[in-house]
Amino acid sequence: MTISDQDRHLRASHCMQAGVKMEYARGFPDGDEHVHARVGINVALRDSASLAKLLMAKGLITEAEYLAAIADGMEEEVRQYEQRLTRNFGGKVAIKLVGAFGGIDDESTS
Repeated sequence: MTISDQDRHLRASHCMQAGVKMEYARGFPDGDEHVHARVGINVALRDSASLAKLLMAKGLITEAEYLAAIADGMEEEVRQYEQRLTRNFGGKVAIKLVGAFGGIDDESTS
């Protein structure tokens, strides 16, 4: 009997979950608390990367287009956080998020 791709994905996801649990069992300070979040993040990231790889292999998108799209998407996510945080902190001061490499509106990289 041949296993369907959907079942293969489900089986592999559960195997990955077992790996995450094994890593956490080796001494992560938060114990089991974040295992489910880590598994969900891993699945989402792997699914996204696999889809991008397929689209590039079929010649439907280029790596440059993919990188531009994910950069655009992450900047949109930051703007949404900035808007929510500004609103949640009273709206009098606009919140601008800055990370280790600067803010999304900076003109150069460091």
